[in-house]
Amino acid sequence: MSSSRKTRIPRSQLNIDLIRDYKITFNSEHGARVLEDLVEFVGADKHCFDKDPIQTAFNLGQRNVILRIRELLNMVL
Repeated sequence: MSSSRKTRIPRSQLNIDLIRDYKITFNSEHGARVLEDLVEFVGADKHCFDKDPIQTAFNLGQRNVILRIRELLNMVL
């Protein structure tokens, strides 16, 4: 059975410079404000499901972007 979910890239294979770029960008005062705005705008910390499956997919896609940013920010180099 194949899964449509992408497998996470092991930390050892990620581009260390890219992780640093995310950390520099979003751990700054300005970046933290931007991330907070994005979280609020896409409703990343709220209920994503809707009676319309297309809207649900859209909401989950937006949320996935925030999760990706948070995942990279939480990585230890």
